[in-house]
Amino acid sequence: MTNTGWKSVVRKPIYSSCVIGETSSTCDKRFEKYSLMKELAENVGTFGVIYLVYNSKKKHNTVLKAIQYVEGVTEVEIYIICALTNAQIPGFIGYVSHIICDEVPSDWLIGRVDEFNAPIVYIEMDEAEGSMYDLLFVVKPKMKVIDMKSIIFEIIYSMHQARITVGLAHRDLKYDNMLYISAPPRTYTLRNSVKIKASSPYRPLIIDFGRSRIEIGNESDPRFDLPNDEDYLFDQLALMKIIKDIGLLNNITADIVDKFNTKEIIDLDDILELPFFDELREK
Repeated sequence: MTNTGWKSVVRKPIYSSCVIGETSSTCDKRFEKYSLMKELAENVGTFGVIYLVYNSKKKHNTVLKAIQYVEGVTEVEIYIICALTNAQIPGFIGYVSHIICDEVPSDWLIGRVDEFNAPIVYIEMDEAEGSMYDLLFVVKPKMKVIDMKSIIFEIIYSMHQARITVGLAHRDLKYDNMLYISAPPRTYTLRNSVKIKASSPYRPLIIDFGRSRIEIGNESDPRFDLPNDEDYLFDQLALMKIIKDIGLLNNITADIVDKFNTKEIIDLDDILELPFFDELREK
C-alpha cells in the first residue's frame, strides 16, 4: 500500500471474522458466562446502555454495550471495532465479541433496553478506567505538561495508524467518545525511525463507531459507505479542537493547531514529527 498521509490508494481486505452472523432466537445460554455488576451509562452512542460485567470464561471484567439493532448501522459498528482490534491498532477500545438476540434473558432487560424492539445487540469490549473528560478535568492536576503532550501524540498517532491500516474515518471524534486506562510508558517508532516515548501514566482510547466509515475490499458491499475526503477533513477539524482544548487547559503553546486549520487533507506523519513533540523523543 502506498501511504499518502490521510489518503490511501487501495481498498483494504475484509476481516471475515468481523462480519456478523445470524441472529439467535434466544440467548439464555450465551449470557450464562456473564455476571452483571452494574449499569455504567445510558443513552450512549446509538441510544444504548453500557454494563460492567464479569466474564467467567475470561475471568475478568468486561463491558457490554446494549443497542437496538439498526440495519446498515449495527453491522458497520461491529465490523469496525472488530477490525481495529484484529489489526492491533493502538489507542482504540478492544473488541471481545458480540451477541444478537431476538429474545434475551429477562434479567438483562435493564434500563432502556426493555424499550428496545428485537433484535437487541450486545457488543462486548475491554474495560476502561474513565472518560477523557475525567482525565482532563479531574485527574489533570496530577499530570505534567509532558503527560498532556503524550496524550495529544497518542490520539493523533492512533487516528493516523487507523487511517493508513484500515481506512478509518471516525466522524464523531470528541471527549465523549474517548476513555483512558492506566498504562506503563509506551514507545512508538515514526517513519524516520525516530522513537517517541509516551510517558503519561494514562493512555487514551477512542470508542463509539456508530457513525464511522471504513475502507473495505468490496466497494459494492451495500452495508458499507466508503469514507471520502469530507469525512477525513471532518476528523481533522475534530482533532484540531481536541488538541486546542488540551493546550488551553494546560498553558501549552499548541502551535500544531495551526497545521490542522486547512481545507486540505494533511499528512499526520508530518504532524507527529513537529518540534512540539521534541521532549518525547528518545535520546
